[in-house]
Amino acid sequence: INTGVNARIGGIRVLGIWRDDRYFELLLGRMSDANPNARAAAISAVAKHQRNDIVRELSTHLQDSDSIVRIEAVAALGQVNSPRVQGALYQALYDEDPAVRTEAMSQVHRFSNDARAALKVTEFLNDEDESFREATALTLLRFEDPRTFDAMTKRLAKEKSTSVRLRLISAIARSNPRKAMPYLIELLSTSEGRDVGVIAQNLSQVSGQELGLKPEPWKSWWAAQTK
Repeated sequence: INTGVNARIGGIRVLGIWRDDRYFELLLGRMSDANPNARAAAISAVAKHQRNDIVRELSTHLQDSDSIVRIEAVAALGQVNSPRVQGALYQALYDEDPAVRTEAMSQVHRFSNDARAALKVTEFLNDEDESFREATALTLLRFEDPRTFDAMTKRLAKEKSTSVRLRLISAIARSNPRKAMPYLIELLSTSEGRDVGVIAQNLSQVSGQELGLKPEPWKSWWAAQTK
């Protein structure tokens, strides 16, 4: 495996596919290869062994100088079943590279049993990167935590990205359906474009009613429910 870079990477990938424990230590060593693509390949290969005692080794690479390696380290940590993973992934949420942050956020839904997790995620709703904000909204959608309602509605009021808004609308509806009904009905009155369809869809899912895209039928129906 001590050959040219491309051949070395190919060998590492083959060993990863084999998942032969005889080569595990060799792959661990290659996680420190001079070439970042080789390091990333070795991290991916090590993760395929699905061992739970490698959190420390993988976490070390969250400080790697190359974002390709850090992304692979986060993805690998996502495959490890250990309570130590949570802290490492939270650390990656603050990475300078939005792609690393986004990969880390995609793993955070695993910690839904942690009462602190959902509120921590809301801290990232105002991140400057659109893809990361969308990943954050998707994670909140999966949490369905009523405590996140206010933070999400506050962000939605100033969110410019359509893709993020659509995720937030669904996350808001799931987080607190009863509280979301009047909020979404009012939002329907002022929305346009793709937002309208997603708002109406979520209203239907929450209420079990099919009242279309106009706010008036929804307002009348809700008024009747709250008499």
